Amino acid sequence: MTQPHKYDLVVIGGGPGGYVAAIRAAQLGAKVALVEKGRVGGTCLNHGCIPTKVLVRSVEALHLVEEASAFGVMVEKPTFDFARIMTRKDEIVARLVGGVEGLLKAHRVEVVSGTATIVEPGLVLVKPASSKQQAAGSRQPASCFQLSGTGFRKRHHRYWLCLRPPPHRRFRCAGCPYQCRYLGVEGGPG
Repeated sequence: MTQPHKYDLVVIGGGPGGYVAAIRAAQLGAKVALVEKGRVGGTCLNHGCIPTKVLVRSVEALHLVEEASAFGVMVEKPTFDFARIMTRKDEIVARLVGGVEGLLKAHRVEVVSGTATIVEPGLVLVKPASSKQQAAGSRQPASCFQLSGTGFRKRHHRYWLCLRPPPHRRFRCAGCPYQCRYLGVEGGPG
């Protein structure tokens, strides 16, 4: 084993609890390392709350335009650009992840990419992250189920957040804690 790096605190996991703890410890004068096997921000920022809220907001905007005539605003039949909606989601997530990375850098928290194991009290071993490893989170996230005419198909919630092209039927996510709500996407764009 190589000579260990010396830190006052090693935080395992770069989700909302981890990165905030690392920054606060650094503010109090500690030399801090944060170990993360995916992107900082955790499931909420990268694969859960934030991306699903972006998707829901796009659907809300579409429905608001559909109801514009009630406000005296006349528009042609609105359509949506599914690829642009997904690009917007990716851009927002990337911007927020960049913000967290910037905060960690500004507070001199060293971010180490990998999987941490506590070997003994006071000693943490970090195995470098590989692209095949699952992103941040200590437990397997809940799965979602696709409702279709042929029955249920079990889908991980990340499937819905990377979906391209758009679905050809309405779908509903259920059993997913990351605000997978009814999106009412019907028949594809246009």
